Amino acid sequence: LCRVASIGSGRGNIPGTAEALKEATEVIGDDSPLRLQAVLAMVHGSRALELQNFAAAKVAYGRQAELYRREGADFGEYMALTNLSMVLLDTGEVDAAIDALQRVLDGLRRLSAPYGRAMPRALLAVALAVRGDDVDVLSLAREAFDHLSPMGGSAPYKPFMAAALDHARHGEARRGALIGGYALHVLAKETSRACPIDARMREQLIELAQSTGAGAPVDDWLKAGER
Repeated sequence: LCRVASIGSGRGNIPGTAEALKEATEVIGDDSPLRLQAVLAMVHGSRALELQNFAAAKVAYGRQAELYRREGADFGEYMALTNLSMVLLDTGEVDAAIDALQRVLDGLRRLSAPYGRAMPRALLAVALAVRGDDVDVLSLAREAFDHLSPMGGSAPYKPFMAAALDHARHGEARRGALIGGYALHVLAKETSRACPIDARMREQLIELAQSTGAGAPVDDWLKAGER
């Protein structure tokens, strides 16, 4: 049931999604194994994101992390915190997202985890770029891109946008806008509905590029990046 609901949400709310999630919620109670409860919480989070109910998604992913924590499943907790950090970025809680992502990456290093680092790296690069921290955002973005690009689709979008913001913030407005134009083109090909953090990054990129001087042809640079 959880699998059906998860697939249904991921593919755009196909028929039967809500019914499967409702039935799973009725079957999986507080006396069910913690890991199964965590999976259900994750599906609730995915469903809430599909409906753009960010408050509900935040609660669901927070519960997912707590359930894995109670079970002692460190890796599961870190993946849940990665999910939570995506929502925190959408709700504008950038500082909290950075704290969560740094905890995730520190924990994955401690576990010597062979996978699972690419998305938290990409999200951390985005969060640091948005906040404007004086750190090496480009290295984080590059590492994330190297791991995410083989997945295709919109996966490389966030590393691209993090790099675009960083370039624009450090006086390379044209390069930032070109990279950002390409990133936005990649995203538009995969989805017709941008998340709040996507809209915020686009607005911030334009503001940073325009701040280089009056008359900067930012729109032209963005369009050129699409090609």
